[in-house]
Amino acid sequence: MVWKGSFLEDWDYDVSVVWGQTTTNRKNFNNLIKERFKNAVDAVVDPNTGKAVCRATLDANEDQSNPNIKGCVPVNLLGNGNVSQAAQDWFMTTSLFQGKTTQTVYSGSVSNGALFELPAGDVGFAVGAEYRKETAEGGYDEQVVSGETFLTAIAPLEGQFDVTEVFTEFSIPLLADLPGIDLMTLDLAARYSDYSTTGSATTWKAGIDWSIYEDLRTRMTYAKAVRAPNIDELFSPLGGNFAFYDDPCDVKNDQDNATYITAIKANCAASSVPANYTDPRSGNKPVQSGGNPELDPETSTSLTFGFVYTPGFLDGFSATVDYWKFEIEDVIATLSVQKTLDYCYRSTSGIGNKYCAAITRDANGQVSNVKSINQNLAKKDAEGIDFDFAYSFEAFSGEFNTRLIATYLMTLEDYPFQEDLSNSDSAVSEIGDPRWQGSFSTNYAYEDFNINWKMRYVGGMYTEERDTLAANPDAISPTQVGSVTYHDVQARYHVTDDFETYIGIDNLLDKDAPNGYSGAGVGSAIYDNIGRKFYAGLAYSF
Repeated sequence: MVWKGSFLEDWDYDVSVVWGQTTTNRKNFNNLIKERFKNAVDAVVDPNTGKAVCRATLDANEDQSNPNIKGCVPVNLLGNGNVSQAAQDWFMTTSLFQGKTTQTVYSGSVSNGALFELPAGDVGFAVGAEYRKETAEGGYDEQVVSGETFLTAIAPLEGQFDVTEVFTEFSIPLLADLPGIDLMTLDLAARYSDYSTTGSATTWKAGIDWSIYEDLRTRMTYAKAVRAPNIDELFSPLGGNFAFYDDPCDVKNDQDNATYITAIKANCAASSVPANYTDPRSGNKPVQSGGNPELDPETSTSLTFGFVYTPGFLDGFSATVDYWKFEIEDVIATLSVQKTLDYCYRSTSGIGNKYCAAITRDANGQVSNVKSINQNLAKKDAEGIDFDFAYSFEAFSGEFNTRLIATYLMTLEDYPFQEDLSNSDSAVSEIGDPRWQGSFSTNYAYEDFNINWKMRYVGGMYTEERDTLAANPDAISPTQVGSVTYHDVQARYHVTDDFETYIGIDNLLDKDAPNGYSGAGVGSAIYDNIGRKFYAGLAYSF
């Protein structure tokens, strides 16, 4: 519910109450029940009937009322089609995940666009407050939670937080109607937030909006922002998982880490790993992943500077170019298991860091567990340029609207150690962070009909971290993937002013993600993960 209106002279108010709930029901089909499968494949011949039965059903020492034994159906895994439907029904199940998230928001503000007058114009002012509460809960059925099935044991998620905020904003005209200054405005804003999970935080923004003349406007903003961890990042329970990784303490891996060899040897010895240790395992290894209730908020400072150009001699054209730079501290992210191991043992300050604390070794020096949890990384710097060009014109008895949006990523640096900011990891052009990405769209409108074509471009990237490839360029092949372009088309028809119908195809050419990538998960999600998609619909405005 939203209430808007005015009171007194020149004062406006805005009050709202918002409540929302999202429920999720997800089924995982053909989830194997491990104990039943073990009993089903352990088949023998019943001496009384001469037929195949489960050995457990003949064993007098077994509890025949056990649901993983009672009704057991033997199975022969060898040969196409030999697994009967009855056997599948016995040791397979459909697991259900049920989740619910809610959000309640109370907010209110008052504003005055003409608080008082300055020589360059009226001062605008706003002040307000907001209270927000979010809750989340969800989990699988008991068979999954207890670890009875092939799906790794996943504990239920339950958590909540609330935040109270107050804010104020000013828009102050500084100069106007001067040579080279059509209008210059100073924008100021501040917000105080008190989170139930992470405490209080203050954010602010200061910006200059300078209209040089009618066709050219420039702007600059400097700001401090905070992002508090969400419920999933804080309270997601630790659950079993699997990962491929190379133990840095394995002597076979020394050649890949020549730059850090001294630190690795010292740290492995401090972790009681025997000299000349070799990891006896290969392939997927068990690990744990989940949230971290000890997280702190991310804090960032940002600088943006750019211009908007709308030349009078070219009607319908606009060009926007913005340079931006962000410095984020205490970045909330989940390190891969490999990075956790590398950051621990490459540390020049010993093993007393949070990365080594996430690693457990057994008495033989072998890694027995790695906790890949959300953490506050030291720092992340990002710098780039955004481009936005638009042009509208009339042709073929209709109107064309074209737009090109692109981002050029100049730098993206991760600093894993709070105590050593000289140790950085550049992520530009690594999977998920291309140097160039953007889109170009063209829309043609004729009377009640319009058609849109959009191209989405993702630049080429390295398949692994560049420092890893530099140390051993033959370790991974291919070392790079090329650029990808997707094409989307849509047609809309306005039957009446209030009613329209539409149809479209996304990823028209059915472009797949590069070989080895699924289009899901961190980094890979930048690619399309479904393929060609058709859709159609009706829209009616009341």
